Amino acid sequence: MEYMSDEETDRDVAGVPYLAVRAPVFRTSLATDLFNALDELADKYDEYQIDLLQKKHAPKYERHRVEDGMPSGQRPLPFLPRDCYDTKWLEEDPVREKVLQPAPAMDLELLLEGLNIN
Repeated sequence: MEYMSDEETDRDVAGVPYLAVRAPVFRTSLATDLFNALDELADKYDEYQIDLLQKKHAPKYERHRVEDGMPSGQRPLPFLPRDCYDTKWLEEDPVREKVLQPAPAMDLELLLEGLNIN
């Protein structure tokens, strides 16, 4: 399956399907935390779904997070808010900022707090 974080379908020893989720190297840890929180909210929503037919037909995947960067061939999207790009990664090559043209930062920390998933 293809998702933004390049999740790869696999099966664990017990045969349960799972997704290996790779966070792109250009993404800040705060942005990754935000995506993790959104994933958690989606999982909670899925638990409360009433439509049993949809649950029976839709495969359920566990998510296994891996921290080995992004797969080859995936490029960072341009025009993302500045705080979605890892500052260190962005500054390693001055051309990156010219090509990606980051938008003004949005307060990801405040957004993450607003999700209040706990």
